Formats: sequence, structure tokens, C-alpha cells
Amino acid sequence: MRILQVLSDAQLGGGPRFVALLTEGLVERGHQVSIMAPSGPAAESLAAAGAPVYPWRDLGRLAAWADVINTHGKRAGLYRFRATKPVVHHHHGLHFRGVKGRAELALERYLGRKFTALTVHVASHQGEEGRRLKLNGLVIPLGIPGQALADQAYKKEVARSVLKLPQDGFLIGAVGRLDPVKRWDLVVRALRPTRNVTLVLVGDGADRDRLFRIAKTHQVADRVICCGEVPYAWRYLRAFDVLVNPSKAEGCPLIVLEAVALGVPILLSNIPAHRELVGGAGMIGAFYGEDELAGWHSALAHAVSSSLPLVAPLQRASLDPAYLSTKLMVDSHESVYAYCCSQPVSAV
Repeated sequence: MRILQVLSDAQLGGGPRFVALLTEGLVERGHQVSIMAPSGPAAESLAAAGAPVYPWRDLGRLAAWADVINTHGKRAGLYRFRATKPVVHHHHGLHFRGVKGRAELALERYLGRKFTALTVHVASHQGEEGRRLKLNGLVIPLGIPGQALADQAYKKEVARSVLKLPQDGFLIGAVGRLDPVKRWDLVVRALRPTRNVTLVLVGDGADRDRLFRIAKTHQVADRVICCGEVPYAWRYLRAFDVLVNPSKAEGCPLIVLEAVALGVPILLSNIPAHRELVGGAGMIGAFYGEDELAGWHSALAHAVSSSLPLVAPLQRASLDPAYLSTKLMVDSHESVYAYCCSQPVSAV
């Protein structure tokens, strides 16, 4: 099959990372894949997946070439208005907030009914939320090449050296875009009573300046380091004694899968995405009560003490092994694409 993957965002994050993993698997099976994406930090990893990456100005030509088109995210999904080929649309997160969010939701419903062959959600909890929002779709869980990542990731000392981090001391890793929905401010605030601990932000975004203002207000600015955006961030996860993900909402957070694959413990907010992957293992709400800031205070204090070594094995035991392989993910997408190609556009 000739498959066109359409991204409106080439920033480092879950969407482009997912497309790269899926594309690599499809190319290995002999499919012809092209990627449409703007320039951005993720362009290198997209190109390394084995498919050519084109700018948006080539969209018309490549859409005519493709047998099926796969759009990812809200902005890329707008192309469905113009598509003359079957379109599979991925929701990588369902975030519809405020007046703008209500308008976006109405548009997504319309596009899903009129111009979409199949809608895909990346986690079961998201499929349930999609049904509630009348964005019905098929659930195809993500997968990562767990053993390959474990083999290729840097050891602790090397990762710290490459990122120019101190070799000594307890490092907390926070990997992802700096956006209010990620709630990194909870971890910044929780740092103050915990001594000899440094928070390392790996990512960039609109919330960066606010986070450093909070760090200054809480007198921990000297214990917060920002590395900016780092390509192939999973290679550096062993630099950290513990990872954190205090996010308010997620689709299927790849950082959790990557941490489990590398044996790095990760402390998590009590949200459906995290519960679906690892149950209560390492979850703040499950272990430390419902007062989130107090929970993060306690969690970091325990992390520095003796309980942390228990978290990573519990998370590995709780995670469905299918997540640590891309086979099911690629198999399912192959079937979806084949079905869409076998139907007239008007029928699907």
C-alpha cells in the first residue's frame, strides 16, 4: 500500500514519535510510506524511520499518489475537507477547553461523520472519552520496541555527561513539552522541603518562564535545570534517579512506556492514562492521598529514601507486555488501512 502520514506539528513529542515508530514498522513490511510535516525538531527522527518527509506544499501531489491518508491531530485533520482518498484520523489527545474547545469539538464531530473513513484512539480510556464526546472510533494501543530501546539507551554516567548534568546528586527528570496541562509546577513547588535534589526539565514550551518564576518564588531556582528540547530524549532517561509525569491529561504517554522499558521508576499523577498502563504503581493519588501538592512532597521525600527501588519492578509487572513491542500496533494499522482501501470512499 501507499500510505501518506500527515502531521501539522514536528515538535518533539508523542505524535511525531508515534508516527516515526509506526512508519518504521510499515516500511519494514514493504509498504510505501511518505510523511507530510512542517520543519521542526522532530524532522530528523521522522526521516530516520525510513520514509521521505515532505513539506506541506507537496500535499496535493502526495495525496493523489497515496492509497490511504492518515492524519494526526486537530490541524492536520482539517485536510479531511479536501481528501479524495480514504482518511484515517488519529486523536492523540482529547483536549477541548473553553469556548474555542467547544467550537473545535463541533468541527471534529462534523469531520468525523462526513469525511473520515475510520477514527483511531490510542488508549481505551480515550476511546471511552471519545464515545462520551460523540467522537466514536477504534482503539489501537501504542507500542514501543522495548528491548531495542533498552539496548540503545545511554548508561547513567554517559547520559549525564552528554546532557552536561552533575554526576553526583539525586536527579528528577521531567521530559515533555512545557505546557500548563503537564503541571510541572507541582514538582517545582514540591522541591523546596527536599534537599540535595535537582529537577531537570527536558523540553521547551510556553510555560518555561512561568516555571522559573515559580522556582524563584519558592527559592529552588538553583535546583532547576532546563536542557531544552533534546532529540531522542529516551536515550537519556537513565540519567535520572526518577522520572515524573504530573500531567492533568494524556492520551497514551510514551514516556511511561519508555521508562518501564529502561527500568527507570516514574512517579505519576492519578489520571486514566496512567492507571490504564501501570495501575497504581508509582501513582501519587493512589499512594499519597488526594492533596496533590502534599502528595508530591511525600512522593519526592520517599523517592530519595528507601522505597523508590520497588517502583520500577511494580510498573514493569503491571504493564501489558504488548506495549513493549510495535507488532500489535503495526498489525492493527495494516488491517485498518487495507479495509479502507478496499471500500469506495463514499462507502467508508
